Amino acid sequence: EARSAVNYVGHAKELVHRLKYGSARYLAKTLSRYMLDVLLLEDWAANCITFVPMTKDAVRARGYNQAELLAKAVSKRLDLPVVSAVVKQKNTEAQKTLSRKEREQNLKGCFKVEKRPDIKGKNILLIDDVLTTGATADAVCKKLLDAGAERVFLATVASVEYKAQN
Repeated sequence: EARSAVNYVGHAKELVHRLKYGSARYLAKTLSRYMLDVLLLEDWAANCITFVPMTKDAVRARGYNQAELLAKAVSKRLDLPVVSAVVKQKNTEAQKTLSRKEREQNLKGCFKVEKRPDIKGKNILLIDDVLTTGATADAVCKKLLDAGAERVFLATVASVEYKAQN
């Protein structure tokens, strides 16, 4: 299951973009409140929280992982531990210009789970900033489930409106 707090348009798009690219780390706390409005309506019974990882090089270049900041902010409000269970082990082409199929191909062999005991048998809340095609979330969820997670739920600040292909 996946839930997003808002559509990725207008001011929401601008705020997420500022969090992601504008060094506006403080926005994680504010944006997480919108996520909580949605999360508190769900009966997901998560045991822990994790986030979509970035490579070490990408974190070094940006200075932080926005999904990790969101996860930590949500963690404080839900009183759930954050587990850095998934690692992105290779740099990939930027996803924003790729189709769903190209995104899936771009992410092959990209993620691995390192802290299997911390997730085995658990219901995990996976946090990311934006849900576009779902390719990244699918790749991370599959790795968590293959590593023994019972269930994985995805929460994002925003999602891009789905437009059916003709």
